[in-house]
Amino acid sequence: MKKKLLILMGKEEKTKDSIYSHVKHDLKGKVDVLTASFSDIEFSFERGKIDVNIGKHDLRDFDLIYFRKTFGYSSIAKALSICMDYYHIGFIDSVFSFASYTGDKLPSLIRLAINDLPVIPTFLCSRGNIEKNIDRIINKFGLPVVSKNPKTQRGIGVFLLKDRNDFMELRKKHPSEGFMFQKYCERDIEYRLLVLGDRIAVAEKKIQDDPREFRANVARGASEEFFDPKEVPPDIRTIATKSSRVLKLEIAGVDVLIDKAGKPWLLEVNRGPGFTYNKISPELPALAKYFEKII
Repeated sequence: MKKKLLILMGKEEKTKDSIYSHVKHDLKGKVDVLTASFSDIEFSFERGKIDVNIGKHDLRDFDLIYFRKTFGYSSIAKALSICMDYYHIGFIDSVFSFASYTGDKLPSLIRLAINDLPVIPTFLCSRGNIEKNIDRIINKFGLPVVSKNPKTQRGIGVFLLKDRNDFMELRKKHPSEGFMFQKYCERDIEYRLLVLGDRIAVAEKKIQDDPREFRANVARGASEEFFDPKEVPPDIRTIATKSSRVLKLEIAGVDVLIDKAGKPWLLEVNRGPGFTYNKISPELPALAKYFEKII
């Protein structure tokens, strides 16, 4: 069976003078050469499981992928490089596997899923492919579905989709290189755990009293209830410290949700987490103490 080379572009090019046509001609049929756009890529992942499709192909169909142009798709390129490392597939340039993915939800969540952490089941596709995937998403997650812009913070760009019309409105009103769709997990408790070094230094519960608001971000009106970090349940403690190690973060804000069935879900890990600047919050004193310890 012939080897397969994929050339990934910002947009697909098959014109006479494209890199695709020249490479295909010069290889003289020794290698199957294909081209695709980053917008063709779809990710589906959960704890310990990752599937990536590029158009009609499974990622594992390819022997080598060349990232030709990534403008506007840097987050997807970083995430794809993590998956290719995981599946031992060659890609050029290998710099993408070393690129920072902090601040980008998609690469971080994929790294966490690969390392057997309980991320919420997630599907990502480009804005242009939302309509054709609506039934697939609903069949996979049911309704409602949480939609997230992978690059936003503090609850911005996070929506609860309750029917098919909400999917179409999302596509029209919120431009993004891609959208993450996640299973909706009804919250019983939501923790924010400040990890400093290898331990949880500050623990809080985020309380959202507004019944109309499903997001528990402080920026969305949630209040903070600080408590002794020693009281964090052992399984939640392990999730927080392991996820920080996986992402190589010495200072991290780890968000963990406990659903109504008592199951923990890792929502995200924040580099440079937000702090509350008042006398009640123990965050800044803990941070100062950490700096004093390591300096």
